[in-house]
Amino acid sequence: MTVLEATATVLSATLVLSGLMKIFSPGDLIKLMPNLPSWFWLPAGIWEVVVGILLIVGGQYAPYGLILAFTFLGGVLYSTTVLKDSDGNTLVSGKSSLGSGGHGMPVPGLFYTTVYVLTGLATMTPTAMLTSYAAGFISGFAFESAGTADAVYLRALDKII
Repeated sequence: MTVLEATATVLSATLVLSGLMKIFSPGDLIKLMPNLPSWFWLPAGIWEVVVGILLIVGGQYAPYGLILAFTFLGGVLYSTTVLKDSDGNTLVSGKSSLGSGGHGMPVPGLFYTTVYVLTGLATMTPTAMLTSYAAGFISGFAFESAGTADAVYLRALDKII
């Protein structure tokens, strides 16, 4: 196993841990990204855990894990660069609740992406990788739209009650 493959395995293990956090304790993420629907975190966590397991197991499961990983990481890029908080600020703007720490938010996702591209070239074509990544990025817009609609509905419901 090369250093790059070992790095990919360690990153995959962190996806499992991060996914479990989204499943069992998403509170901080819900506060950080209020424009995503509150129900979003359970399926996102399950998706992330499945990605990590498929990539750790590897072999015949590696292509499926990579497709899911690139889709997930495309969504991560969307959420760190385009998704707005309740004040209309993105994480990278430096004006979100993370302050100037938000400027570096895309870096971990881009690192994961780079490692998975380099280790996955023998398994997937660059076109398939890019297509999966773009699908994840576009899905970020759809989830933000759903979350914004949920937030508007809940605020209106609070006024009625």
